[in-house]
Amino acid sequence: MPWIIGGDFNEIAAYSDKSNFFNMDVRRCRFQEVIQSCELIDLVGPKYTWCKSPRGLSTVWERIDRVLCTASRKDLFPVVVVLHLSRVKHGHCPILLNTEGIWNHNSDDFPVKLDNLATTLVEWNKSTFGNIFNSKRRILAGIRGAQKTLCQSSNPFL
Repeated sequence: MPWIIGGDFNEIAAYSDKSNFFNMDVRRCRFQEVIQSCELIDLVGPKYTWCKSPRGLSTVWERIDRVLCTASRKDLFPVVVVLHLSRVKHGHCPILLNTEGIWNHNSDDFPVKLDNLATTLVEWNKSTFGNIFNSKRRILAGIRGAQKTLCQSSNPFL
């Protein structure tokens, strides 16, 4: 089954994914083993996607934000492009997955496919997460109750 997974993996896959590489970082390169065992392909991006400037030390650059896919996805949808946008507020490059060309907007059945996708996603969301508004109300009521109890007396369990 074709699939794509992407985001901040917080791991480098190769020594070249990090500037200022030290021997203590060897354990981090095991991510490449995971990529290989899952038979994933790393969709190419920039050399580094994250940076950190610890006080008094040199800046560390790493490639930890990436998009991976199965070979069958790459065969079915070769036009998918991964773009890493400019860092603005945080040390990470935001990832943009450009899927232009996957959907044939001129097709007569495109609106039907889009409606079916929306319906399927709504059903999946409800079956997976339930009614999130009711869950939120219950959680907030529990927090309010715990805070009220703490204000009235000390409780070693809260």
